[in-house]
Amino acid sequence: MKKSNASNKDKKSIVKKVEVTRAIEFSSGDVAFDLKVDDAVTIYSMLYKEVTSKDGKEYQIINFPQEKGKDGNYYNRVYFFIDDELKAEIIRQLEEKVDA
Repeated sequence: MKKSNASNKDKKSIVKKVEVTRAIEFSSGDVAFDLKVDDAVTIYSMLYKEVTSKDGKEYQIINFPQEKGKDGNYYNRVYFFIDDELKAEIIRQLEEKVDA
């Protein structure tokens, strides 16, 4: 199987519609949330957090639910590619839910 040379910036998400159905903000600033995808599937226990790297860059991270494998590593239970446009929409909805 050939590996693609395309960067993530060239990719588009196949998901057309998302809806944050529940969001809970922790004192750390992290937000646990449920995400309904294309009116078909709900993904429970996703996590949004803001992280600052050692060189001072700030990142907004959306994590899918994970479970620990027999090898001790953690693996996503579900995953789909989130492009910048979809990420911005999820964050916008999270801000609305948390501020409400």
